[in-house]
Amino acid sequence: MKKEILPHVEDWEQQRRFPLRSILKKLGQQELLGLRYPSQYGGQDQDIFSHIVFAEELGKIPSAGISMAIIIHNDMVAPLVADYGTAAQCEELLSPALRGDLVFGHAVSEASAGSDVAAIQATAVRESDYYVLNGVKNFVTNGLDADVYCVLAAMPDRNPLTGMVLLFVPRSLPGIEISEEIGMMGHRTANVASVSFHDVRVPASCRIGNDGGGFLAQLNQFAQEHMISSCRATAMADEVLRLTVQHCRSRVTFGEPLIKNQWIQFKIAELRTEIELSRQCNYVAASIWQEQGDISLLSAMAKLQSSRLVRKVADECLQLFGKDAYLDDHIIGRFYRDSRLFSISTGSDEMMLTKIAKISKIS
Repeated sequence: MKKEILPHVEDWEQQRRFPLRSILKKLGQQELLGLRYPSQYGGQDQDIFSHIVFAEELGKIPSAGISMAIIIHNDMVAPLVADYGTAAQCEELLSPALRGDLVFGHAVSEASAGSDVAAIQATAVRESDYYVLNGVKNFVTNGLDADVYCVLAAMPDRNPLTGMVLLFVPRSLPGIEISEEIGMMGHRTANVASVSFHDVRVPASCRIGNDGGGFLAQLNQFAQEHMISSCRATAMADEVLRLTVQHCRSRVTFGEPLIKNQWIQFKIAELRTEIELSRQCNYVAASIWQEQGDISLLSAMAKLQSSRLVRKVADECLQLFGKDAYLDDHIIGRFYRDSRLFSISTGSDEMMLTKIAKISKIS
C-alpha cells in the first residue's frame, strides 16, 4: 500500500482513474488477492481474519474508488467462482484472477433492478450449447477494464428461485457494447460504466452454478459482501478519525490546541467508542463466518451500522477541520464524498433494515 498505492493517490484522484490491472497484478504477486482461497487454485488457505485485515487496509486508502474496484474483483465476483464453479472453471477463471492476470467486472444492477434483484430484465435463453444474452447492465464497477463480466440474467420462466442464471461472459464475445465511464460524486477513481449485451452467444460452459440457480447463489454471496463492506467502512471511519485527532493536536485556536477543548475530547471519545463497537461486531460476524455459520443477520446489522457510522464520522470530522476540508481536493472532503455511497451500494440501508426485520420475524 505504502509503496504502490498511497504515493499516487492524489494524481489518480485528479485523473479520476487508477491503473486497476497493474495494481491487481502487484497484489497478486504479493499473494494478497488469494488469502482466503484454496491453495490448489493459487490461494493461501488463510482464515477469514487474514482477509478481514486486508479489507481494513483497503478501507484506509484515501480514495475509496480504489478499494471498491479491488473488492468487486476479489470479494464479489471471485467467491462465486470459488463457491459454485467447477474445478475446470476455477482453473480457468479463479487462478488467473488471484494472480491479477484476469480482471472481473460485476454486472448485476439495471436501471429498474438495483436492490430489487428479482426484477432483472436481462435475459438468457438457452439454445443448444449456448445462452443468448440480451440486456443492459448499469453501474458496472470495473466495466472499462474487465476481461470477464459476471452477469445475472433471467431465464424464460422468470421465477427468481429457479429461473435466473449466472454467466461469466468474456468481454471478447461479439455483441458487447461498453459505454463511456460514468462520473460519480465520490469513489471517483473507480471505473464504472454501462454494459449492453446484444444477442451475445455465451457458451454454456460459462455458466456458474446450477441452471436456474443464479439468484440464490448471488444472494448467498451478498451476505459475505455485506461483511467485507462493513470492515471497509469501519476502517475508513477509523482513518478519518485518526487524521482528525492529528489535526486537533496541531491546530491552535484562542491560544491552545483544539484537542484541549473538552467538548472536542468528548466528541472524539464518542466517535472512537462507536468505531470500536462496529469493529467488534465485524469480528464477531467473522468468527461465525470462519466456522461456516449463518452470518445473514449479523452481516446485515454490521453493514447498516458501519455505513451510517462512516458517514457520521466523515461529517463530524469535516466540521472539526473547518472550511479547509470543504475544498475539493482536501482529503477529509474526499472521505466525506466517498462515505456517502456505503448507505446505497452493496445493500442499501433500507434493504439491510428489510433483511433484519425479515430474519428477526419483525415483519
